[in-house]
Amino acid sequence: MQPVILAQSPMLTKPVDLRQVAVRYVNNHIGDAFTVGKLRLQQDQQKWWALIQYQAKGQYFPIGVGRVEIDSQSGKVVPLPGSEIQCICEKAAMLEARQQSITPVDAQGYVLSEFARKQANRYLWDHLGMHYGATAPLFLPDESPIWQVTIVFSLYELGPFSVGSMTVEAQSGEPIPLTKSVIKQIKERVYAIIGPQTSSTNPAGALPGVVIGAGHRHLSLLWL
Repeated sequence: MQPVILAQSPMLTKPVDLRQVAVRYVNNHIGDAFTVGKLRLQQDQQKWWALIQYQAKGQYFPIGVGRVEIDSQSGKVVPLPGSEIQCICEKAAMLEARQQSITPVDAQGYVLSEFARKQANRYLWDHLGMHYGATAPLFLPDESPIWQVTIVFSLYELGPFSVGSMTVEAQSGEPIPLTKSVIKQIKERVYAIIGPQTSSTNPAGALPGVVIGAGHRHLSLLWL
């Protein structure tokens, strides 16, 4: 009889040890003001992951501002790109600013890129729907400096698709409203992209769940 050989588990290191690896990485590359949450194993068992958390002064509990991943076989952290580390730090600054009821700005007095993206997101949710979002903020130092963001659309497993752009005032952080004609163009692009793919399940041609009220603005409170 041939012996049965069991497949080797990818979990070669104890989770408690891996969490310490994550903690050291976060402390060394982001800052010791950040903490690492509970380690969780991804469904494919190839990576462990945990929330990177930050607790601003006066807050009762830490809030997730990012994510760290560890390869379950090598036990090494998957390095975060510089842009992601900057985003995590900006989210922490936003939490501090929120506690002080002030607008988060950089050394030049302009709102942070992540804050501008969040402001654009909320505008899109209120005026177009929850399936729209803002990404890739780009600073444009014009006479009136602005942040320009790309508008993307996602519907369940479809997307994200780039469907336009909008701007946010860099000094006030206020979104510059889209005109009715621009909103119409954005919707037409969305219908052109996903219309044929949704017609079989939605004969009327309407997009499900596109309208969302202002009451949903703080859905991401625990994950900034």
